[in-house]
Amino acid sequence: MSKERFLRELELLLQDLTEEEREEILEYYRELFAEAAPEEEAEILRNLGSPETVAAELREGLRGGTGTDFSEFRQVPGVYVRPRGRRQSGMRGNSSVSDRRRDALLLIVLFLVFGLPIAGTILSAGFSVAAGIAGCLLGVVGGLLGLVIGAFVTACAFLVAGIALVATGIVNLASPAMGLMLMCLGFLALSAAMLLFLLAKWGLTTAVPGVFRFSVGLLRRLCGWAADLIRRIFGRGGASA
Repeated sequence: MSKERFLRELELLLQDLTEEEREEILEYYRELFAEAAPEEEAEILRNLGSPETVAAELREGLRGGTGTDFSEFRQVPGVYVRPRGRRQSGMRGNSSVSDRRRDALLLIVLFLVFGLPIAGTILSAGFSVAAGIAGCLLGVVGGLLGLVIGAFVTACAFLVAGIALVATGIVNLASPAMGLMLMCLGFLALSAAMLLFLLAKWGLTTAVPGVFRFSVGLLRRLCGWAADLIRRIFGRGGASA
């Protein structure tokens, strides 16, 4: 016997019931067969028994004088259906699915009403902090670069002044005291120029690149943190919904 024949015969055997009761019973068995795999259909039919037996059990439960209607009877489907495992709780399974869908819809609504504004505030604050840190780091790099340029320009000025003082001192050696003093000042200026050149070189080749690499690494970590936060807020919320 196929499930179609079983349902047709069961419908004919339940003609004495009200249309609502009959349709509710048939809908249950339609769902029972729809949920089953094709290879399980024969086993379910064997477990159910003949349409006559099922109809007699249903009619006895509904009309036995106990005052039990089908809506109450459905809550214990094992009374009138005997398939094993998951199929025995088919009605309650459908109810659970409906409850889960309702809960999921409620979660989505709550997230849209409360979650999005909170997430927007958190993201806005996070991006503001990240932008402030990025601005500070760029300011530090720019300041160091300005110091290096200033040291280089000052070194050039000391170099020119030192050469000029040494030359002037040589010219004024006729007056030994004046000439030697000018030459000493010139050599001091040249020494200061050399120190400033070395400082500018160290800043240009070591300090500025080091600070720049540190700033780029920190900005990458901040961007990674922001991306992870976005995934946590939207990705996980979508998955749970």
